[in-house]
Amino acid sequence: MRRQVRFLQGTQARRSLLHTAVEALSSGMPVPAGPPLVVACYHGQWLEVRRLLAAGADPLAVGLLGPGRIPIGGPAIAWAVHFGWHNCVEALLATGNLQLLEQRQFKLGHPGLPPLVTLVKKMTDPGHIYFGLGSHPLECLHLLLEAGASLDPVDEVLCTDLRSGGQATGPRHDALECARESGNEDLVRVLEDATRWRYSTQRHRRFPRSARYAAAEWLRLGYRVGSGALVPVWAEHVLPFLVSRTSRGAAPRVSRQVAFIDALPGAQVEAMLESDDSAERAAATLELQWRASGHHEVVSRPRSERTKCFGCLEGSSVRML
Repeated sequence: MRRQVRFLQGTQARRSLLHTAVEALSSGMPVPAGPPLVVACYHGQWLEVRRLLAAGADPLAVGLLGPGRIPIGGPAIAWAVHFGWHNCVEALLATGNLQLLEQRQFKLGHPGLPPLVTLVKKMTDPGHIYFGLGSHPLECLHLLLEAGASLDPVDEVLCTDLRSGGQATGPRHDALECARESGNEDLVRVLEDATRWRYSTQRHRRFPRSARYAAAEWLRLGYRVGSGALVPVWAEHVLPFLVSRTSRGAAPRVSRQVAFIDALPGAQVEAMLESDDSAERAAATLELQWRASGHHEVVSRPRSERTKCFGCLEGSSVRML
């Protein structure tokens, strides 16, 4: 009997290993062994990604090949970008951690390129066959640009000396130039529009959250250096030269409970109504109203509704612009 059990267990293990190998061959990329957030991003399981982030998973988590082995494919966002899983990209960026925009994809165990450049190169590569059913690479690009990803040319990092911290760099990559050379007009148009973004109080809401907070900081400086009568001139004629799409203001971190409130069970959302945090109370009220309207499932919810509660977190100087 014990031999039969061991045989069955061995058979199950072999089947699991075979399944993993088949997935790796079909995707052209090995399946990461963990952590769970990276695995969920690999498979495009965006609802699971939101649940894991709501539970406190690290959005900067790096995938591993085998238990405790070498990093492959890099961080969770690299997997989401590789396959074009836009909902996974959206969930990761909703944490407000701007390090995601600079987190480089591992290439043969070494840092490579940041997400936006990686995505553009894959979108312009005829040999990249991993954008399949359910993937939306162009939407991934919009999300990265809206979060404030830079379009400046970057040097590819080929390897890092773990002792000295020094890096060996390779060729320089320009996302916009890469798009132009590919002849992809839709991609070129999106990137060129992003390069032409010029700040104004009328376009304030279109700018990334961190850039809006940067504008608010400069506006407060305008109040300090001049009288109230000069503030409109400062806002209209000075701020456009001080604020760009990639400006980084001191935006407060979004509570995980607020950012992923749609992934929380009803009892936990109701408990937030008693929170000392006014933003959590406001978010819980909006969420319960949405669920009461019969739209409990996250999958049926527009992105605008999932992010509406973010407005509760912005200070008066940010909202007034």
